[in-house]
Amino acid sequence: MTRNIKISLLMVFLLAVLSIAGCKLNVQQLWQKTQPAEPKLLNVEMHFANGDVVYGYVKNMGVDEEGKVYNGGSSVSFIYDQQGKIIGSFNYARLEYMKLIP
Repeated sequence: MTRNIKISLLMVFLLAVLSIAGCKLNVQQLWQKTQPAEPKLLNVEMHFANGDVVYGYVKNMGVDEEGKVYNGGSSVSFIYDQQGKIIGSFNYARLEYMKLIP
């Protein structure tokens, strides 16, 4: 093939790609890694079987992905501060209930 034919085919190919993709093609987005958004922290009041009440933040009302469930049924989940840093953990086996604080 001659050089002019190669350049013409390349131009037609680029034009076809741009027309298929549309004008709002964001090429940088193709190389960026996508990460799921962090879940919003819930402000809760936790009541335990021994009568203790603990205030903190949790990611959800059940065992979350970062929590662990051990053989025998015990589980460990984390308590966070307002900035999302882990400040403690708790076992759902000892938790009576959680109350959402608005």
